[in-house]
Amino acid sequence: MRALLYHDVAPRDEWPATGFDGGDAAVYKFERAEFERHLATLATIGRAPALVTAAKPDGWLLTFDDGGASALTHIAPALEARGWRGHFFMTLGRSALGSSSMRPASRNCTAAATSSAAIR
Repeated sequence: MRALLYHDVAPRDEWPATGFDGGDAAVYKFERAEFERHLATLATIGRAPALVTAAKPDGWLLTFDDGGASALTHIAPALEARGWRGHFFMTLGRSALGSSSMRPASRNCTAAATSSAAIR
């Protein structure tokens, strides 16, 4: 199984507000148009990304690490438009999303939340 890992997806002028700002974080960010190009290319595979619970050896999945605000505002809508699912690993307390913001991003997305205090 192959897994593709993404972090933030947002217009460049929104990067500081997505939850992880600074020069070092920029290397992990994609503009929405670039992310959409990735998804369009992945669509040529001919099958949707799997969830871990149903993945096969030749399958692939999408993961989104460190859950910035773009998980709700940009990533989930792009996946839903294709009927795809992704895995979101939210680090509450470090990102623009607080525990009060934690809700399913959509019916097509799964989320795993971890407190940043628990991983220090």
